[in-house]
Amino acid sequence: MSLEIDNRIFESFPKLESERLVFRNFEERDAADYFAIRSNSKVMEFMDSPYHKSPEESSTKIVEIHKDFENQKGINWAISEKGNNTLIGYIGFFKVDAVHFRTEIGYALKPDFWGKGYMKESLSRMLDFAF
Repeated sequence: MSLEIDNRIFESFPKLESERLVFRNFEERDAADYFAIRSNSKVMEFMDSPYHKSPEESSTKIVEIHKDFENQKGINWAISEKGNNTLIGYIGFFKVDAVHFRTEIGYALKPDFWGKGYMKESLSRMLDFAF
């Protein structure tokens, strides 16, 4: 039995959906909402990464997210509710290790959207995608 990561996922960005959500590529216009997430003390309380200090820093990170996908190092989706293209959170795979068939999953959601089952729905969709 041969195991390997299917690198075809990196040929074009996979737009995914779940019952209530759309998982899409980050866009530059997402920077302000991404900043709102990454600078929120409730969201960042248990994160092991630094707060974003400005919307410009969030814009730079969006560029890095795109480069990680191009370099097959990770894949991160912006989360939006169906019918509304506004970023409410993000989820993705990072630290992709093709040699050892591993990755880590990270996610965050604006506090206004907590308690609605969105992250459970997101994780379920991502695990279906991964396996």
